[in-house]
Amino acid sequence: GGICKLVANLVLTLNRFALAEGLTLAKKAGLDQEKTLDVLKKSAAYSKAMDQKGMRMVKRQFQPPASRLSSSYKDARLILALGARIDCPLPLMALAVQGMASEVSKGRQDWDPATIISYYSALAGEKTV
Repeated sequence: GGICKLVANLVLTLNRFALAEGLTLAKKAGLDQEKTLDVLKKSAAYSKAMDQKGMRMVKRQFQPPASRLSSSYKDARLILALGARIDCPLPLMALAVQGMASEVSKGRQDWDPATIISYYSALAGEKTV
């Protein structure tokens, strides 16, 4: 059960990261993020992460948190440790952990994990929260 939970959290985390990256690209390309989110929800790219975190990302609503980045970060490090223990490379998760570490280093550990869009916005040279 515990390993299956980590696998589910890996997929959930990467869904959130993909959504944040996509919304950042949309904004940088001049698209409205809210409208883009609506289109994504009707496409093959849809994931429940869009329902749970999409508007939080678009509106930059990280407080109050529905969950905490610190919890996601802890689980992500457990996932990497499991991969290392069984010699299973997890390159996407390793990148996600670095993104979360960046947000935690800014004191955002108690914010909603949707704050990961701030990480992408900063990489894209946009003003962040």
